[in-house]
Amino acid sequence: MKHQGKKQEGFFKHVWFGFRGFRLFSFIGQVFRLKRCTGKKKSRAKEAQSFLTACCSCSYGCSKFKIIGCGDAFGSGGRLNTSFLIQNGGRNLLVDCGASTLPGLKKHGLGRADTDAIVISHFHGDHYAGIPFLLMDAAYTAHSRPLQIITPPGGEEKIKTLLRLLYPGSDPLAKLQVTFSAYCPGAVQAFGFSTVRAWPVLHPPESQPHGLRLEISNKVISYSGDTSWTDTLWEISRDANLFL
Repeated sequence: MKHQGKKQEGFFKHVWFGFRGFRLFSFIGQVFRLKRCTGKKKSRAKEAQSFLTACCSCSYGCSKFKIIGCGDAFGSGGRLNTSFLIQNGGRNLLVDCGASTLPGLKKHGLGRADTDAIVISHFHGDHYAGIPFLLMDAAYTAHSRPLQIITPPGGEEKIKTLLRLLYPGSDPLAKLQVTFSAYCPGAVQAFGFSTVRAWPVLHPPESQPHGLRLEISNKVISYSGDTSWTDTLWEISRDANLFL
């Protein structure tokens, strides 16, 4: 993954909040480059960072949304890898799970035992390499819930390979109730308390990049994933209550 590509994508790592008919658009790409900004650009970036901090936890009806991490692959500014937590009726869905997600969850007083499902946008380490750490944590935590892991096709093999490489001789899956599922691009699929629809987006194709549209309790949360501009984003974000 090259810095140049990530810089281009930073522009599209934004939050789009829908509040009763108006949309508030915040370009978090400026925040990612805060330390490299000067003068007015730095002032605008600080304003964006303050806005993001204020919106790290928000509610949509009976659903709550927490930003666990919003950093890039390189930990710029000390930020955690991208990960979002959706809480609904005592059930928790994690959207992306980068390598730093477990400590991010624990900062919120949460852990693997509080997670019912994980959905992954694509196979880059800053978006799914945290899964082995969550599984190891769960294997030694009492009362861990059953877990569903939802990925592009091939996710089960990739995650099991990561586990073997990172923790040889350990088999946390033998101690846990984990189900692996794959979403099909374009299809609306039900997974537990959420429906998921995925669209391919523009990012290194080997990572199987997707934008995601999640519907939970009649609320729509859309997520671009890592991408350059594509008209597919219009479809992903259409009438969403929250667009990231």
